[in-house]
Amino acid sequence: MAAFQPTIRTLALLAAWLSLPLHASAAAFGAPEQSASGAGVANAMAASADDAAAAVYNPAGIAWLPGIHFMAGSILRWRNAGYDPAGSLQNTGVNTGHGYLAEMGHDSQWGGAFGWSMPLAVNNNWSGYGRTSLRVNRINASLIRAIDSSLAIAVGPDWYFGNLDLTQGGNAFNGSSHSGVGGHISAMWKPWPLWSFGAIYRSGASMRFSGNSASAKIKLPDTARFGVAYRPWNAIQIEVDGRWTHWKRLGQLTAANSAGGTIIRHNLQLHDTFDLMTGLTWNWQQDTRIRFGYAYEQGASKRGSFDPAVTDLPGHRLSVGAGADLFGVHLDASYSYKFQPSTTATGTAGSGKLTHRRQSLGISISQYF
Repeated sequence: MAAFQPTIRTLALLAAWLSLPLHASAAAFGAPEQSASGAGVANAMAASADDAAAAVYNPAGIAWLPGIHFMAGSILRWRNAGYDPAGSLQNTGVNTGHGYLAEMGHDSQWGGAFGWSMPLAVNNNWSGYGRTSLRVNRINASLIRAIDSSLAIAVGPDWYFGNLDLTQGGNAFNGSSHSGVGGHISAMWKPWPLWSFGAIYRSGASMRFSGNSASAKIKLPDTARFGVAYRPWNAIQIEVDGRWTHWKRLGQLTAANSAGGTIIRHNLQLHDTFDLMTGLTWNWQQDTRIRFGYAYEQGASKRGSFDPAVTDLPGHRLSVGAGADLFGVHLDASYSYKFQPSTTATGTAGSGKLTHRRQSLGISISQYF
């Protein structure tokens, strides 16, 4: 990666990208893509995070990144969906941004990292049902300790803040929260030259949203991710990750007025999910990488108790990406397409056919110095 040489052209490119309006489409419920490099391999990075995005995918990986690393970027999303009882969704959702800073001393066993990302972003505005718009930002800090040349661990707090906007019938709620606090712990182990193992656990957090003389409370899910990476050839790396998410913790999405009366209620009845992600990275040339990925994402909604407020059913994600040194910085770009097979869902809005397609385009700009 190129040394730090800021230019007016570089800064203009970064500013133009990050100032794009946030109105494209988010994933159905969570927002798994936390960087363009991660999105290119379908987010299979728990065992091989080797850029500044390690601050969120697995902070322990920073132990193998001496120096200071910075990354910033955005993921743009588009979505089209239809559900007979509730109407349709056309290009609704939320873009997500990200920014990471990591530092590991060249001759030190200690390092640190800070990150900003958006792990939850949804904007379901059904033409015949109502709106559910949730944006959750996360600020995380990590302390990294290299135990030896093959093992590192990281631990730190997570702080969540965001906005919640709901409509149901003739009722509406709009509020903000700055009260969610959780934590994470991770490890990376490289026992042999061609193998790497990684794991990270994040605790959930409770968030209370206040606004318009009303309030709402949600419980963010716990998550656990583990992965194994193998390099069969010098230029090729393959990784397989598994991710468990405790969606049952979320339970209900309810807003109440100052007198305690319920004005909006969604009985989500979600189930926990286990997603499988695979990624291949080809080091085509020095400082140039090509990435491919596939993921099966289980989906937290139940077909028999489906609430259009959260449209998260099983689907397949295909992705491709690339990274190279350009314009004095390192640029990563990615594209992913997720499709959910058409299915019949029954729930609060009635019974009908659900179709869902999603796409995303990501870019991240990095510097090493």
